[in-house]
Amino acid sequence: MTAGIVRTPNSASTTAGTGFIVSTDGLIATCAHVVEAADGGPGDTVRVVFHATGEEQEALVKRAWWRDPDIEDIAILHLEGSLPEGATPLD
Repeated sequence: MTAGIVRTPNSASTTAGTGFIVSTDGLIATCAHVVEAADGGPGDTVRVVFHATGEEQEALVKRAWWRDPDIEDIAILHLEGSLPEGATPLD
């Protein structure tokens, strides 16, 4: 299960929250409040750190899937690179 988890750090490199790899093409599900705590929003990029490898990458916050933190609190991220070896989607 840990192979499908990412950490989302903020600008101070402390953890803003967690995300979950949901597809092999680099989609990650998280909460909108996590993205905001990581100093991001719709259309921005945020950093993610893969629990399985410690590797850090940038991910785009998809505007089409953003749901306000006070309503549905959903954000979908798309990696700008590919999944590192050892990181896999959750089934």
